[in-house]
Amino acid sequence: MRRGSIPQILKQFNQASKQLERVFFPNAGWPYVSDIISHYIVGYLFGFKNDFLDFCVLCLCMFARHRNESAVREEFTNGTSSAPLLVTAGCGGTGINLQPGSVIIQMEVWWNMNHERQAYARCLRQGQDKMVKVYKLFAENSNIDIMISKCQVRKDKLNSQVMKPLVRKDDDPLIIPALHS
Repeated sequence: MRRGSIPQILKQFNQASKQLERVFFPNAGWPYVSDIISHYIVGYLFGFKNDFLDFCVLCLCMFARHRNESAVREEFTNGTSSAPLLVTAGCGGTGINLQPGSVIIQMEVWWNMNHERQAYARCLRQGQDKMVKVYKLFAENSNIDIMISKCQVRKDKLNSQVMKPLVRKDDDPLIIPALHS
């Protein structure tokens, strides 16, 4: 975890909790980063007095040892807990609906911008009645984040160029552009 990440996460968490918003934290697949962050959140709220996972934070990740995946999803989706959901990109990016989430705090830049969009779309689903806010945290003076961001822009530009001829209105005829050698 990069220096300075935890204070930023706590600041965003504090703002969201004051506005009674549900929080969804997509993060990298580092095995125990969710545990570390949940300890800090509970320390921030309760002074490290409580068992962090049962009282405050739901964790949905490949390495979650404390609860099973369906119970965590159920608890977050049904709103039986106001706890934030800590999710890894691998588990939270596809195939689940998290409409109760209204704040997304992305703690790292991902190589694939489409994975970021998929993670945001977990909360932006039919039935979402709140405005969803997305916060992307960048490490200060990080050449890695800068390099990944530039790579994302190049990939997105290339993807747009490839897809542009294929995107059309239903009534428009299909036009296949000539291939250049």
